[in-house]
Amino acid sequence: NNSGLNEQLEAWKVEQLYTASKVIILEDDIISDCTTKDERFVAHNSMINNNNNLLYGGVDVSFPESEDEQAIATYVIINPSKDEIVYRDHLYFDLKIPYV
Repeated sequence: NNSGLNEQLEAWKVEQLYTASKVIILEDDIISDCTTKDERFVAHNSMINNNNNLLYGGVDVSFPESEDEQAIATYVIINPSKDEIVYRDHLYFDLKIPYV
């Protein structure tokens, strides 16, 4: 049903724009300058340095090259203060809607 697909795509676009507005990207050559001048980064770095239990998680989906293959979602949690992967898992699944 194209109507349902279009509604889902629109909902994803709204969520993607909202999520993207919250992302902070730092380039390696400007990190030290930013982290000393921007209060968000100073607070963030202080939190990392003072909290060895602070964890970050992320998920990514790899889409199949052909319709007869499954997609794979991978989930990882890291502890940056210990430079280690705390948890990782993956799941193969069939896509119900096309990759966009």
